Order: sequence, then structure tokens, then C-alpha cells
Amino acid sequence: MPLSLKTHEVTVNKATGEATGVRVTPYIRLCQGDGPPIFLQNGAYFHEGGEPMEEENRPDWLDDLQRKCSPEQLKAAGFK
Repeated sequence: MPLSLKTHEVTVNKATGEATGVRVTPYIRLCQGDGPPIFLQNGAYFHEGGEPMEEENRPDWLDDLQRKCSPEQLKAAGFK
């Protein structure tokens, strides 16, 4: 599944005019220093441009920052 940075989908009830927002496709954005961010979504890693990142190309700092995320955040992004 490709990276999607769309965080919410809003629908409007035509009868009442009430808008409802639903969170879709949660992601985690991790970066270190001036380097480009890495996105975690659906249990996969993505480069800033949305291309999937192969496990052997992951930077050394990524695991340390990922361990600092809460279990709830990781679960929402498809990890663990």
C-alpha cells in the first residue's frame, strides 16, 4: 500500500448539514538532524517522496527513534 499523508476524511450529512471527521491511515514521521524524514505506515517504512524503504537501507538512528514511540502509536501505524 502506498504512503498516504491524508490524515482525515470529512463527510457531511446532507439531511442535517453536520460534518463528521474520521481519522484515516495514521502515520508516524521520524527524522534526525537535517536529514529527510522517514514515515512509518501500515507496518512499512517510506522515504519522504513516498517510495517504500527496503529494510537494509534503513538508517541506524531509525530503530532508536522508533523505540521511543508509544505502543499505541506503533499499533495505529501498523507495527507490533
